[in-house]
Amino acid sequence: MKPFKILTDDYFVGNFGSIEATDEVLKNCEKNFSDDDMSDGTIAGGALDTKMRKCKTIGIPVDSINFINEGLKRTIMHVNDMRWKMDLKNEWESLIQYTRYRGEGHFYAWHQDSYKDVSYGIGLDRQLTIVYCLSYKKDYSGGEFEVRRRDKSVYSRKFDYGDFIVFPAIQLHRVKPLKSGNRTTLVGWYM
Repeated sequence: MKPFKILTDDYFVGNFGSIEATDEVLKNCEKNFSDDDMSDGTIAGGALDTKMRKCKTIGIPVDSINFINEGLKRTIMHVNDMRWKMDLKNEWESLIQYTRYRGEGHFYAWHQDSYKDVSYGIGLDRQLTIVYCLSYKKDYSGGEFEVRRRDKSVYSRKFDYGDFIVFPAIQLHRVKPLKSGNRTTLVGWYM
């Protein structure tokens, strides 16, 4: 695994370059969370939102995974200093999401991770998103990650083990439907 980086005004894509570090993160997640522990996409009131996503997720409190949250935090801070220089609150949004896409048809539709709905006085004040891949690209087909650039074009990438992307949380992004195999990621939102 060779480290690389792609830096644009819209996103930063890279690879940590350490199979051992990614192995340790994956081992920790698999040890602590089974599919039975994970939500299948339910929303408030217990309804299943299959138009928005089909995958398994669980929120991991950042204080329970110190070595993971510290590594991802350093990455976000470094990328922010290089590219956007946002005034961050220096904190996670309480949880890092462990996500599993298992088999044909699993997806996550176009969405933003930060929004404000002034009519209802609600929203998510996330500044930056990081997605960290815990699967080898040979182990799944489909499941490409896409982010819409400000010029409306779309960047698409099939992530490999240890790959990550950092981007402003207001940008639209999605995971295309999986055709086969399994795709696992960590997703975090920095305030």
